[in-house]
Amino acid sequence: MNINPKPNLYLLVGYPGSGKTTLSKYISQKTNAVHLWADQERQAMFDFPSHSKKESDQLYNILDKKTSHLLANGMSVVFDTNFNYFSDRQLLREIGQKNNANNLLIWLTTPKHIAKARALPSSRNIFPSRHA
Repeated sequence: MNINPKPNLYLLVGYPGSGKTTLSKYISQKTNAVHLWADQERQAMFDFPSHSKKESDQLYNILDKKTSHLLANGMSVVFDTNFNYFSDRQLLREIGQKNNANNLLIWLTTPKHIAKARALPSSRNIFPSRHA
């Protein structure tokens, strides 16, 4: 018997390098939630990502639609990106509410110097918002 028939929408907040992707993968493995990883999706969509506002708007428009579709079909979603701004989190909360999902916000509080050391060696660009 399914005790919780509603899907979950997991939103992670934290510095780049704080462990959002590591935790997202873990949650996805343990709960069978779909892991939507914005960095990976951006690389798949754009040969040479610029992280421009136009590019980010395209990316997140698609990811928001995927999230809505998955939740509407009863599948839980781990949305792996920077949700450091209230407006970004609110937009996804609304998508979750429209699709009768449990919205779960996870705030990673990794010390800034550790997150910075993890993030800087990577080739990824670092932006404070999901909407660059």
